[in-house]
Amino acid sequence: MGSNPSGVGSYRGSYGSAFDDMENNNRTGYEVGLAVSLPLGNAREETKKSRILFDEARLDSQIKGYDAQIASTHEELSKSMALIGQVIEAQKQNTAALQRRLKVMQQKYASARVSVTDLLLDQDALLSSELSSVDYQLQVLNVLFDYLMVFTDTPCDFNRI
Repeated sequence: MGSNPSGVGSYRGSYGSAFDDMENNNRTGYEVGLAVSLPLGNAREETKKSRILFDEARLDSQIKGYDAQIASTHEELSKSMALIGQVIEAQKQNTAALQRRLKVMQQKYASARVSVTDLLLDQDALLSSELSSVDYQLQVLNVLFDYLMVFTDTPCDFNRI
């Protein structure tokens, strides 16, 4: 309200005269004030209730997220196990075919129709096939053990089987 009579120095004014001061004194900026109100008394209880509702909604969202993650893990585990089961079955058929071939090769070797090298290659193929079968079975067990280590505390239908 009062301004310096010399026109130099600090300027004071009210809200109403703020624009006049800015125009008359060549000011190019604006000032803004911020008012903060804190709830007291009954408003505090409403704030607590709102916070509790917010926390419940957040926890519900997290639970739904975990449920979705568990469901997708179960689905992927089931698909993986089915695929590994098919591979193991195919490996068993391959091993059986190699066993039949080895018997034929042993008969041919006994009658000197094939070399030792051919017989050893067939034996090596049979042993490699049996080793692969064991590796796939080990992979099944490792997948199950990994799953059980992670989801031991999760009460779901899959864990009750």
